[in-house]
Amino acid sequence: MSRRDEILDALIGILKDKGVQSDFTLSELAQHVDIAKSTIYEYFRTKEEILSDALLRVFKDGIESILMRTYEESKEFEELLKDEIRFMFDMAQQSGFVFEFIGPELRADLPSHLKGQFVERMQETNQHYEKLFRQILAKGIEQGVLKAEDLEIRGHLFAALIAGSITRFANVTQDYQEPIDLDNYVDAFYDLVVKLFN
Repeated sequence: MSRRDEILDALIGILKDKGVQSDFTLSELAQHVDIAKSTIYEYFRTKEEILSDALLRVFKDGIESILMRTYEESKEFEELLKDEIRFMFDMAQQSGFVFEFIGPELRADLPSHLKGQFVERMQETNQHYEKLFRQILAKGIEQGVLKAEDLEIRGHLFAALIAGSITRFANVTQDYQEPIDLDNYVDAFYDLVVKLFN
């Protein structure tokens, strides 16, 4: 691993511990990598550049893991939906600070060169997930688990339910509240979706 990557990894670790909005010092960062503060300037011009590069890497890694998710025709509806919800909640639990990063407050503060990349990748990710969840819901209808009535309205409710649940789940993890059992959460979410569509 290059020294530049070590610096970025150290900063990502600091952000995970302290939160994306928190301040950090270059001395603190240098100490984490066990280098002199001046060495950081061999790889980055400013503190803001380090922060931008670290956040962009976190964002890209998160997006790539989402875009790798595919519809598996051979699975039953319940398994498909639970697998996808578990993946998203697990991602929120493991990297809750990613959700803080993509929140509107921080997005507003992004440098202009990052905003364009962010918007483009978020649109691509949203389209990917909309397609994936449409396929999963269609499987539920095909298997008779869900009814096909008012699909457009219920689809929007479903999307809102997912987005709200993930944000809440990430916030619980971030705030160090009593941990939520992921399996129980996924089972309850599945039961709610089945009720919503029936």
